[in-house]
Amino acid sequence: FWATVIEGAIILIAVLAAYAIIALALIYIERKITAFFQSRLGPNRLGKYGVVQSIADMIKILIKELIHI
Repeated sequence: FWATVIEGAIILIAVLAAYAIIALALIYIERKITAFFQSRLGPNRLGKYGVVQSIADMIKILIKELIHI
């Protein structure tokens, strides 16, 4: 029983991680395409070619959503 539960949890975590990586990649691509249309560089602040910019934006949004009691 526990082997099945642990296997299901590992698969769930792997699927969620895959969706998170795909979302970050699609955000980066969308920002690069938008920048091309607007004749600007696009995300270029963090990392080589701005690859880490999407992660930084995600962290910024998560920090803003925290509720302080």
